[in-house]
Amino acid sequence: MAQDWTLPQALLEIERLQQRVRVLESEKQDLELLLETNTVHSDAVENQVLALNRKLEAEVVERRKIESALRSSEKVLRALVTSLRQQKTDLEMVLETVISHSDTIGDLMFARGQEADRHEVLFRAIAESIPVGLVLCRSEDRGIAYANLAAGDILDAVPAELVGHSFGEFLLDAESKRRFQGSWGDGDSTCEVYIRQWHSEEGRWLNLSLSPLVLGAESVLVLVFQDITAQKRGALELQRAKETAEKANRARNAFLSNMSHELRTPLNAIIGYCDLLSDEAAEWGFVPVLADVAKIRAAGQRQLALIDDILVMCRLESDNTQLFWEEFDVCTLVTQIGQRYLGQTEPRSLCIECRDNPGAIVSDLQKLSTILKHLLQNAYKFSQQGEIRLTVERHGATVQFAIVDQGIGIPSDRLEMLFEPFVQLDSSTKRRYEGAGLGLAIA
Repeated sequence: MAQDWTLPQALLEIERLQQRVRVLESEKQDLELLLETNTVHSDAVENQVLALNRKLEAEVVERRKIESALRSSEKVLRALVTSLRQQKTDLEMVLETVISHSDTIGDLMFARGQEADRHEVLFRAIAESIPVGLVLCRSEDRGIAYANLAAGDILDAVPAELVGHSFGEFLLDAESKRRFQGSWGDGDSTCEVYIRQWHSEEGRWLNLSLSPLVLGAESVLVLVFQDITAQKRGALELQRAKETAEKANRARNAFLSNMSHELRTPLNAIIGYCDLLSDEAAEWGFVPVLADVAKIRAAGQRQLALIDDILVMCRLESDNTQLFWEEFDVCTLVTQIGQRYLGQTEPRSLCIECRDNPGAIVSDLQKLSTILKHLLQNAYKFSQQGEIRLTVERHGATVQFAIVDQGIGIPSDRLEMLFEPFVQLDSSTKRRYEGAGLGLAIA
């Protein structure tokens, strides 16, 4: 049914409708523009949708794999849970056993602790009672961890003062430090070092032994040392005394050698004049003088022999002796040496025995003759009667000479002095046997 409009109302309605038409046209344009835009991007959107679909499908496949792995892991976890429950049960049983025996274990640990304490007390008692220095050094920093009383006495310090210091701080000279470093590197060795004392700063010589020791998880080095300063000083004094004695001995030998040469000249003149006097006295008929001249000559010969022995002894002690090797027959040599004594009547006689013809040897003829002469002279001097036997016997490449006499013998307490020069068994001024005590020393 038509509405009755007035003109103003109709104009207003027409104007409203025109505005509505304009709005609709604007929306139409927007819709057309949107449709164009959607048309342009529809392909891209479709591609994105396809990509999303493929990604979704891959994720579904991956999810299925994960679900399969989870189902497998669930089986493993269930088995693991079952094993853990069994282990829990076993541990609970062990714990109950430990709790039931806790008193016994506590007693055992207490006993072991007491035993360790006893061992420590025993170690300290032994360490403090030994008369040598004992020091334990840590291997990582070489610091002193323990020192006994003897170590403190040697180093002139209270043992507690030494703890924490390095033993190398006490070494004085570079040589001692080198020896100590070398012994530390070797791990088990002995050396002599020169150290300074803690308070007095006095130098002391130590005989030091180093040995490694493992105490549980800790490695230490055991230093054991003793003071050898007195021995070193004594050795030094002994060396000086030895050098002084050797110097005096060389001076004595030089003096005896010079004096012996000076004495030979007048003795040779005396012996020569004795021979002249003997010849002239016999020629002129001065028979009573001959015995006195013979005594003078015998005394001169004895003095000359003594001087010769002194010269030989000086050469032996000065190490200037030379050997002259030559080949000679042994039996001929001993026969010539014994010619002086062969044929003598009682109470003494010489018997020479060459067993199995020892043949020839190579030696120094003069020196071997001197040795045999002195031995025979010694045998005759101290044998008042009986037989003196000289025996020669070959043993392979060597030849043995043996002289046996019926002399006065030698006391057992004097045997060590037998070959000392200028020494006789009877050293009194009224001794029975003459001589300077050089015969056996030269032989």
